[in-house]
Amino acid sequence: MTLDIGIMILYLALTLGVGLYGGRKTHTMRDFSIADRKFSTFVLVATLFATVIGGGPTLGATDKMFRSGILYGFITLGRCFNKLAIAYIIAPNIRRFEGSISIGDIMGKLYGNPGRTLTGLTGAITCIGVLGIQISAMGYLFEITLGISKSVGVLIGTGITILYSSLGGIRAVTLTDVLQFSILIVGLPLICFWGIYDIGGMKALWKALPVSHQTFLPHNESLWDFALLFFVLALPKMTPPITQRMLMASDVKQIQRSMISTAILELPIYLIIGILGMLSLAYFPHAEPRLAFLQLIKEFLPIGIRGFAITGILAVIMSSADSSLNASSITFVHDFLKPLFNKNLSDKRELLLTRLTTFLLGSLSIWVALQFQSILDIVLTYLGFWLPVIWFPLMAGILGMRASKWAFLLSASVGLMTFLGCYSLWPHAKTYATCLSTLANVVTFLACWFSQKKTDSRMRKLNNL
Repeated sequence: MTLDIGIMILYLALTLGVGLYGGRKTHTMRDFSIADRKFSTFVLVATLFATVIGGGPTLGATDKMFRSGILYGFITLGRCFNKLAIAYIIAPNIRRFEGSISIGDIMGKLYGNPGRTLTGLTGAITCIGVLGIQISAMGYLFEITLGISKSVGVLIGTGITILYSSLGGIRAVTLTDVLQFSILIVGLPLICFWGIYDIGGMKALWKALPVSHQTFLPHNESLWDFALLFFVLALPKMTPPITQRMLMASDVKQIQRSMISTAILELPIYLIIGILGMLSLAYFPHAEPRLAFLQLIKEFLPIGIRGFAITGILAVIMSSADSSLNASSITFVHDFLKPLFNKNLSDKRELLLTRLTTFLLGSLSIWVALQFQSILDIVLTYLGFWLPVIWFPLMAGILGMRASKWAFLLSASVGLMTFLGCYSLWPHAKTYATCLSTLANVVTFLACWFSQKKTDSRMRKLNNL
């Protein structure tokens, strides 16, 4: 165990050093947000991949497999499709927003100040939720595998993440993401192959599963539930961290190459995560679902390899945490506070305020992580503040379907109220709440858009008379 802790300490020290070194040239808000846009495609793929593979797709997936069946372990493959949709549908249109450093800048160009400020607030809430997922997963990792109390583990991991993210901005986050990508791309397959070898192969693994799980059909939920969840995961959500990485690219082709490469890399990783969930089920069928995967690491890996595996999972978690923390502070200050309270805020003061906000939002996310028992619950709850409010107006605007700011505000209000209403009536049906409220937003926005087009057409006819 001492060797395992030593490996983890070495990783944390290396991450902090790399992060602080990478952020030494961060002097302006643009440096903090998207740097100089001279990143190689490999670096963009590494930071994008490290951002999307976090505690939700790993620990959250194995948790859900215990509760609903092994099909869920492969439902996460839907995430690959959203990268392909961004590459082929969204990316060719993104350069119309040249000069933007955040997703709020894009929404401001589409829907004015209301679009920018609401996106800033909603984006920050969404990122805090995603960060809460990583912090929750981090606490369980320290507690189960190393015997370090959850609160101490959270303070150590989150404290280091907050420190280099607040001082170094996106350069620090990107450089640490490359390090974490290199570790997780080896660590996850290592755990998987060791587990398959130990149990005697894939056939032996299938036979070792509980009888209730020896089928791909769900046993606690309907196929319709899984289809809806797959649909939600496959949507090109364009959350602040994803949009930020698109704005970091030098051109459209680099965005497309990065997204396609990430989707290709995700495919085997999600399959590996599915197998890891099956291994957890086979070895610990009666364990608490959210902890079974970590029990697998603790009980079946030898000292040294276990330390490297723990480091791999920690890299998965921290790489997503730093991206969400960086994006949340930028969108909250640059897109919400600045246009709402002080449009003439100097770049130097804005950068200082963003760094301070990074500390505050990181602390708030610790509280968020303690409010939920299931990692997946955090995912679906905080997506409810993004998909039903921002997602479709953002997609429509980028694709050229521009509507008025009033159409945006009305559709956002309808989507949010629908989500809150569904959530209060059916608190355990978060997927349904997210889908219904997003549909309400889409229908309202399209109705306003068609109405506006008809009005514009009539006005043109009157002017031609």
